[in-house]
Amino acid sequence: MGKILVTYFSKTGSTEEIAERIGKNLSEKGLDLDVKKMADVKDLESYSKVVLGSPIYGMKMSPDFMKFVEENTEQLKDKVLGVFPVAYIYYDGRKFWRKMMDKSIAKLEEALSPERPIKVFNGRVPDKMPVMMRFLFGIKKDTPLDLVKLEEVDKWCEDLI
Repeated sequence: MGKILVTYFSKTGSTEEIAERIGKNLSEKGLDLDVKKMADVKDLESYSKVVLGSPIYGMKMSPDFMKFVEENTEQLKDKVLGVFPVAYIYYDGRKFWRKMMDKSIAKLEEALSPERPIKVFNGRVPDKMPVMMRFLFGIKKDTPLDLVKLEEVDKWCEDLI
C-alpha cells in the first residue's frame, strides 16, 4: 500500500483528536501517512488511500467536508479507505435524529463507495446543553460533555487495514 492521507474537518476538536489517533494507529503498523486538516490538502495524487473525517452538524455532514468531497470526487475514486463522521448525539440521542443523520451518511456512502463501512464516533460538546435542547435531542441530564471513546477508534483501525 502506498502513502495514506488521513484528512478531516473539525470545529470543536473531537474530529481532529480522532484523526490524530487514527494516524497514530496506522503509523504504528508501519504505514506511510500524513494527517492533515482538509483546508491544508492541496493535492490527492500522491496518496494511494484516503481516510476522511467530519463532524455532523444539523443532522448532516459538515458543509466544509461536503465541499471538499464535491471538489475532489474524481480524485477520491477508488482511494477512500474509510470515513468517520463524529456526532455527539448519534448513539445517545433520540432515534429520530439518528435516522436523519443516517440519511446523510447513506448519501455520502453512495457517492464515495468507501472500502470499509462508514463508522460514526461519539464526539463532545463544549458546554452543557440547555434543558430544552437536551429534551429535544433526548440527552440525559447526567450525560458527560465528552463522549469520545478512543478505544473504539483503535478497534476501527484494526479493521481498517
